[in-house]
Amino acid sequence: MEVELMKKYLFIVLLVGVCFGQEIEWFISYNGSGEESMGHFIIECEDGGFLQVGETYFFSDPVSTKLYVVKTNSDGSKIWDNEIYIGGHNLGNSILESTDGYLIFGGLNQNSSIIKLHKDNGAVIFNKSYDNGGTDAFENGVETPNGIVAVGYNNSEDPYNAFYTEGEGFISFLDHEGNEVTSFSIVDYISQAYRIKYFDNELYISGLTEEALDYKMIKMSIEGDIIWHYEYGGFGSDHCFAMDMNEQGEIFLAGHTTSNTENWDVYTIKLNNEGEVIWENKTGNPRGFNPLYIHDEAWGVHATNDGGCVTVAGTGDEYAEYSECIGDICSDIWNAYIIKYDSDGLITWEETFSPLDIGIENYDWAAEDIDLTSDGGAIIAVDNGQFGFLKLNNIQNNENNNSYSIEGRWIIPLAENDPGNTMYEFFDGLRYTYYCSDENGCDSTYWNSLDTSDAIPNPNPYTFSNDTLTINLFFGNTWQQPITFECDGNVAAIGDTTVTWWLSWWRVGYDINECGGQELALTNTAKHPKAFKLIQNYPNPFNPATSILYDIPNDGLVNITIYDMMGRIVKTLVNGSQTAGFKSVQWNATNDRNEPVSAGLYLYTIQGGEYRQTKKMVLLK
Repeated sequence: MEVELMKKYLFIVLLVGVCFGQEIEWFISYNGSGEESMGHFIIECEDGGFLQVGETYFFSDPVSTKLYVVKTNSDGSKIWDNEIYIGGHNLGNSILESTDGYLIFGGLNQNSSIIKLHKDNGAVIFNKSYDNGGTDAFENGVETPNGIVAVGYNNSEDPYNAFYTEGEGFISFLDHEGNEVTSFSIVDYISQAYRIKYFDNELYISGLTEEALDYKMIKMSIEGDIIWHYEYGGFGSDHCFAMDMNEQGEIFLAGHTTSNTENWDVYTIKLNNEGEVIWENKTGNPRGFNPLYIHDEAWGVHATNDGGCVTVAGTGDEYAEYSECIGDICSDIWNAYIIKYDSDGLITWEETFSPLDIGIENYDWAAEDIDLTSDGGAIIAVDNGQFGFLKLNNIQNNENNNSYSIEGRWIIPLAENDPGNTMYEFFDGLRYTYYCSDENGCDSTYWNSLDTSDAIPNPNPYTFSNDTLTINLFFGNTWQQPITFECDGNVAAIGDTTVTWWLSWWRVGYDINECGGQELALTNTAKHPKAFKLIQNYPNPFNPATSILYDIPNDGLVNITIYDMMGRIVKTLVNGSQTAGFKSVQWNATNDRNEPVSAGLYLYTIQGGEYRQTKKMVLLK
């Protein structure tokens, strides 16, 4: 395979009072075995590398394609690639990183397909195809506690179109292995379902209406019931090809429009969680040519940590009768076009990028997709006739943001000197909880062997924003704590100044001895608490054990008792004199006879002197 390697490392001079520019760190492109290749979707992987998927094209008669996927390291050097072909027309539309592989959503020989690839070498773990009717394909998918939900279209009237295929919206619910549970048409609501997100136990689907006249947005329950659906746009054509959500549940849609514009312009919308428009913005022609001839076509959007977003597009003309040049910059040579919006929809900056920026002869570039990177930059999929990987810096403000992510797997001590029998996995907006039965704790080999099907049921939705972790514990309970990352992001100090206790978690596989001997357990930040306090148990829901923390301001008698919902005593955890301090006790879901109790809702009460408080917790089996 031909490889075009173009990297440019830039020396950045920091000037007081001057904002940082958006600079190219490097660019590299790869081609498949076809004459040309085009990528549609790109992600930063958990290991810091990048993954892009699309097709490689063979311009024989008839035209045929192979699904093509490329994995690189953090510098853009290729680790592996894979071409998948079973005859005819094959599409690679999007990627989802799972705990044990990469899920590719697309179409093989004009049937909807999900392919799971091994992270290390790209080998196929499973390859599932589904004949959903006529020419059909999956555009995108998400993982939920129940499995995989994929959206796309069937009965396409334009099967060789890689974007709007004039089909009928379709959704499939699958188990974690890709086996179909149920599927049904959503053509009454959407002509082509293009993107799907899972947030707070609900599904959000975006795409295009019939004839691609308007943007479409659907909110659906996890069971597949429509909660609401709305259309957005004007009297022209409005093509929605991108969607993202931030941690507050706000929605960003992007594409391009001819509604009240001189030609195709980038069209970005921000919605609240109920589908109401917060703002919308139309923009284009960043190089200042005749706007009657300039197409500005957006294909990707990503929410940023300031409440805004970044939209990526291509800009150029497609008209034989028009061509205009300003110096070396010509209208008929397309550029990648990047626009940054703030939380109110105002453009904070916009830039175009071309081969001239890396010192080579100019030719067409167009931005197809974007993912933000952990260093505050972005990786952009560029269509340059190959799979272009464009790494930019300074895309979102990382001030007051330590750039570390809560996503991943963490060992959770439930009490002081606990060896770590509990693991949390934060993934795609959900906290999964796992246990091991070894009283001395389990090693990283055990923890890494698990997947989400091994977690206790009903994972908890969470958000992580402004260094604060918020977990929905259900039944009206919320756990919210500030996070301070240490040891290069491998240790998370969980703190609550109102109850003056700290807890540290550490990433699975991390050697805590490399962290300067930091104590990774409960420690007091004050000698004595100022008041009685009963803290919500965690994890909650739980199985088989949970930890209850409580504060005692003075020496004295303390009682902590578990009750069922009939008010009957289940277990007395504490009943005696205790010294003042920050305390914890663990309940292993047994009664006073050490017999396992049934799943359900339980109450736990603390009493000390005149102080009494009760909270609820849920045991799962």
